[in-house]
Amino acid sequence: MSALRYRDRARTWSGIASALLRAGAQGAAGVTVKAAGPNLLPPSLPLAQDPAVTVQLRSNARQCWGAAFTAPASRNDAAQFKDTLD
Repeated sequence: MSALRYRDRARTWSGIASALLRAGAQGAAGVTVKAAGPNLLPPSLPLAQDPAVTVQLRSNARQCWGAAFTAPASRNDAAQFKDTLD
């Protein structure tokens, strides 16, 4: 399995502390991003899942990865949005 890891404990770039991109077959690949702090400009929580929350990760090289998370989320409250693909 191939993976790409990013870690910045100071969260200097857009508030991202860590990111993990895992290659794999459908259903086995994944992206995990952890971010917080004043450099992060997320939308207000909880997110409206009507009918889904679309998440996109874009690189400086204009590559884009995305996923749509349909309701109900694993967690969607004022503190955190967390979900897995169906």
